Amino acid sequence: MTEWVDFTVYAGLIVALWVVLPAWSARFTLRYVADRNPEWLAAHPEVAAKLTDGRGFRWAYYGWGTVSLAILLAFQMDVLAPMFGSRAPGTPKWEVLKDVNSILLFPGIVLFGASGILFTRWLNTAVPLAARRQATLTRRSIDDFVPRWIQRLTYAFIALVVLAWIATAVLQWPVTSEFWGRLVALAALSMAFEFFARLAVNRPPHVMDRMFGSKFRVSEVRIGFAMHLLPPVVGLVRLYEQVAGTELVDLNRAMHLGVAMLVTAWALRFVMYYAAIGSDRGSKGPSTPIDSAVPAR
Repeated sequence: MTEWVDFTVYAGLIVALWVVLPAWSARFTLRYVADRNPEWLAAHPEVAAKLTDGRGFRWAYYGWGTVSLAILLAFQMDVLAPMFGSRAPGTPKWEVLKDVNSILLFPGIVLFGASGILFTRWLNTAVPLAARRQATLTRRSIDDFVPRWIQRLTYAFIALVVLAWIATAVLQWPVTSEFWGRLVALAALSMAFEFFARLAVNRPPHVMDRMFGSKFRVSEVRIGFAMHLLPPVVGLVRLYEQVAGTELVDLNRAMHLGVAMLVTAWALRFVMYYAAIGSDRGSKGPSTPIDSAVPAR
């Protein structure tokens, strides 16, 4: 795999986190304030205008995104690596790009955390909490979100992979000392993903549900359930490597790229949520107190 694939994935993550999300942040911020008190926001249009502008933090994110892309490209083109001596003999470039991307994420996360703290402090101080109605929780099933036949195929796939590992040990195929640890990790991860998928089904509604409607829980459960496929796929690759005594694919590299793509997909999904809300609002008009309080754009 060429290192330009790694660069493209990490560049996409940078653009999604520090360019696309900040560009839509004002819209999310307004809905967050409206969720706390829609009447207050509707009565203070000057605050809504100020929050919509929000250029300071937004341009800070844009600036860090630009710097991050420039640094990542410089390492990809071997411009900065010799200066910092970061590429030890034998270190593959994909690993350098992975480490550089991880380092570049920290300042952005600090900036995000600082802006979140400042916004939360202002929100709790300036915006009074509106009275909320306590609704009875609706009992749901994972069948409401994921077709049962997909569930059965997924669970069967996981079971077959686990049985293949056990059969390998019983038949006394040559295995390494890491064999049992990897089998335990496979089973533990599968159970963890099952727990969190079912937790998402019946958790109490929160601000994201009120902002984006029922489609948020649907996506949350389906993406969470899709994560079930990760442990058995990795398990199959690891099992082949155990038996054949060879490395089929660099899983460390693949998993870092996979996590980056997953985070990018989540970030873009939030933008799609708001775009869908804007489309529905344009055709049907405001449907919730939050919609009524947020100025149309």
